[in-house]
Amino acid sequence: ATPHARDEVARIAAIWIDSPHRRHGGVFLAGTVSGGQIAGDVYEYNLTAPDGGRYTVLSSRPLDSVADSADAAVAIVGTVVEHPTADVAGYTGTAERAIFASQALPLE
Repeated sequence: ATPHARDEVARIAAIWIDSPHRRHGGVFLAGTVSGGQIAGDVYEYNLTAPDGGRYTVLSSRPLDSVADSADAAVAIVGTVVEHPTADVAGYTGTAERAIFASQALPLE
């Protein structure tokens, strides 16, 4: 939950997400959540990591209770989805890659 730990997770997550050697999609990352719109049958958010990396986060339920404000630090446990328009049922957004959140945890 410390800023230093968040910076470390951000660096590791970015390498993991982009790695051509990734054998599974499981990922843990932290940052601030913004946006929050319905994209078909799922909720779509933007997550900004401490290193400035930006990720699309999809969820089957709203993250409003986890991220009370636009500045709230959140940890996401989820799966990298390389082609969300094809691989996430009911998703109508335009993200080329997304993180499907199985859990979202407040860090503050």
